[in-house]
Amino acid sequence: MKKTRLRKVSQRKQRERQLYAKIRLEFLLKNPYCQVCQKALATQIHHKLPLGRGGKLCDVEIFLAVCPNCHDRITNNPQWAKEKGYTLASGKA
Repeated sequence: MKKTRLRKVSQRKQRERQLYAKIRLEFLLKNPYCQVCQKALATQIHHKLPLGRGGKLCDVEIFLAVCPNCHDRITNNPQWAKEKGYTLASGKA
């Protein structure tokens, strides 16, 4: 009997990740500067509504183009980020 190797990631998840990579790149090209400090180049995407709280991976309405420093600032200061609108509790803005 031939053994088949299990996939580490489902095909559906692989397609979703490929779509996210494309959408992410397009979003960063349209928003080249950090939407928080407005000075540094944006190289990351912050999801205003975290995936664990109902955010969708490919939903550009919850995207925020950020530099690594501002992304760390948002992550490490949740109350400040919420007050500024960089993080949503639930639902959409």
